[in-house]
Amino acid sequence: MKPTVVAIDLGSCFVRVVVGVIEDEEKGVVNVIGRSYSNLHQGSTQAGNIVNMEKMRMALKKAVEEAELMADVEVERAFVGLSTPEMRGFDAEADVAVQGKRRQVSREDIDNAFSAVREIGIPQDHKVLHIIPQRYLIDQQGEYEDPSGATGARLTIQAHTLVCPAVAVNNHTAICNHLGIRVARFIFEPLAAAEAVLTQDERERGVLLVDLGHETTQAVLIRKSSILHTFIQKFGARHVTSDLVEVVGIGQLEADRVKREIPLDYKEEGDEMEEGVELHQAVTETKKLVRKKMISEVMGARIEELFTDIREDLTRHHREGAYRGGVVLTGGGALLKGVAEMGQRFFQAPVRVGYPALIEGIVEEIARPDWTTAVGLVKFGFKYYPEECRKKRGLISKLFGSKK
Repeated sequence: MKPTVVAIDLGSCFVRVVVGVIEDEEKGVVNVIGRSYSNLHQGSTQAGNIVNMEKMRMALKKAVEEAELMADVEVERAFVGLSTPEMRGFDAEADVAVQGKRRQVSREDIDNAFSAVREIGIPQDHKVLHIIPQRYLIDQQGEYEDPSGATGARLTIQAHTLVCPAVAVNNHTAICNHLGIRVARFIFEPLAAAEAVLTQDERERGVLLVDLGHETTQAVLIRKSSILHTFIQKFGARHVTSDLVEVVGIGQLEADRVKREIPLDYKEEGDEMEEGVELHQAVTETKKLVRKKMISEVMGARIEELFTDIREDLTRHHREGAYRGGVVLTGGGALLKGVAEMGQRFFQAPVRVGYPALIEGIVEEIARPDWTTAVGLVKFGFKYYPEECRKKRGLISKLFGSKK
């Protein structure tokens, strides 16, 4: 039987659920048999953190029920995305003695190295989400992606550790458990998005993935299967809307609409950008004429600030030349017109908008940048935690079969 995987993305703008069958395990092809979303939780998050548990539970309940009905399954466990502005990513190194026969590195030695690096630099009241190896050394020599079978006295692991406040882990767990859903694994959301959109060539050369979310933006610098750097900023696409409301003086719904119609790439001169567009004022509801160029400049200023922060952060950590494979933009903010062109000017590298790849089935609504995390959770979960998908009870049961 082909594995069925369930993913839950508790986003600030939408809660999304995807149920997928792994059609091709080697290539990672996912047949989507159920998907749903809900925005009943509007106002339940602040700066990427959950502040109203009940609203979030209601939104998740609605999304899960609709996805279950569509897929004809009952969700019992799921891979759940996690990302908060307080998450931290940092490099760590640990060294252990090789215990294997004839000093050959064994699986147990690698596990010991992971255990050792897990204890390094963990802030109080935080939990380890991922430890991602960057490279291994044997007796401080050579570089190994997999040191199994290598000979030496000491094994060194250099890794990137991702930690999350325990309160965020506990809140996400409680919301799922309240609905009878157990968390199979928590997965850092940009890692999931990367699994859905990046090509092997981009990974080999080094690529910067930028997830432009609703309330937060996250960037990860990836080379091969390793994370070289992480960046999290406390503003996202919602703040572009807020800027339009404040500066242009229009309502939020009007701002949401117009930000998807007018391009960000205001550096390009043209008569069209000098034209005016009629917009409803926030208070009086009367219409006023606003130049497209002004709207573009307001939106562009926020995205400029964001891209500048990312670029400066990479420079501070000496990573400015580490993305020869280019920049990939995902998340709802990646749907803004002209965002890729603006990114190309800032990063001086190829920039594209990432769409979920290698999916089939019910894909009409989810082949979009704002679904990359949910789809990626299915792919990442099966690729790195296949045992969770093959447990006797599995992630799902037939809807009209066993019940929780």
